[in-house]
Amino acid sequence: MALPETTQRTWQIWERPATPRPLQIQPRDIKIIEKIARYRFLQPQHICALLQGSNANLSRRLRHLWQHGYLQRPTAMRPNRILLEQIVYAIGAKGIRLLERIDPAFRTGSGDWNKQPGLPFIDHELAIANFFVVMKFACERSGVVLHWNGSMSHQQYRIPLPNNKTLI
Repeated sequence: MALPETTQRTWQIWERPATPRPLQIQPRDIKIIEKIARYRFLQPQHICALLQGSNANLSRRLRHLWQHGYLQRPTAMRPNRILLEQIVYAIGAKGIRLLERIDPAFRTGSGDWNKQPGLPFIDHELAIANFFVVMKFACERSGVVLHWNGSMSHQQYRIPLPNNKTLI
């Protein structure tokens, strides 16, 4: 049985085109890349909640940023999870260089950005992202300012315990 022409083949989700369409980086693209860098991993629903706007337009921009190497899609998400969940985005090498060029004080942390993370780590980071996106809106609704600068600044939020141990 042949698939309809409109059905997207799953390998196209993971393979960047050899010659992607031209891309002009917009201020909103920079905000998208910065949010993904701060949270480590985000799904389109998180980005849409954080930046507002059309889900369709956002998905299109995410795809273009990924095709040009500003974002990456962790390979641990393929192929079994993609059928059940939204795509997960992480910052790509071009995205890191862009943010460092815009803000020399930008720090990507000590993580190896070229290393492909495993599924448990991605799930953990997405759970943190879920929590902080919800927390951000709860704080805004209550008039409270949330001072959380993202996953890369987790050292600031360690809680000292007796015997020189820390609790994150």
